[in-house]
Amino acid sequence: MYDLQRVRFVTGQFYYLQGLRIVPIGLYLVLLATGWLGRQGDCTLQLPALLLALALYFVAGRYYERRFGRVQRQSQRAAEALLVLVALIVFLAANAIDAVGQLPVSLTGLGMASFLFAVYAVHGSRYRQHYAILGVGMLVLSLLPLAWKQTGLSLDRVLLGAFGLAYVVGGVLDHLLLTRTLKPLPDEQTHDQAA
Repeated sequence: MYDLQRVRFVTGQFYYLQGLRIVPIGLYLVLLATGWLGRQGDCTLQLPALLLALALYFVAGRYYERRFGRVQRQSQRAAEALLVLVALIVFLAANAIDAVGQLPVSLTGLGMASFLFAVYAVHGSRYRQHYAILGVGMLVLSLLPLAWKQTGLSLDRVLLGAFGLAYVVGGVLDHLLLTRTLKPLPDEQTHDQAA
């Protein structure tokens, strides 16, 4: 028997539950944090990998459209773009403050944790509690910068890798929620839309 509340939630949040869109971006962040894409600022591998992650974001969008159809998004795009811009500015400011000061907490990590909590608060419910749990994980990492210094690991890399991993885990769980709730379009409709 279908959980009607779950179906309503998934159809209302269809765009945000397309988790395979954010998995390549999360993997890019993890690879960046581990140094597999070269030193910071070296665009030899970093730029092509970023472009590939962005291309895969759009490829995943086409997959969801072919598999489940299209849902008209409510006109909140301007507000979402403004929210992303504000989050980026706060992130850059926090990163600059972290680079200059020797604070007992990481403002960058707190910003990342806040972002995950915001995803849960704005687009979450009992079906997306994983973002709140991932936010708690980022919060704990942000409160331990002195411990990370003692291990010799770069806190920036640890936080970036953890945030990328949170994106991957959140994306996979969102994808599973969507695919376990909605049925794929029948083949006839898929072919009709392609034409």
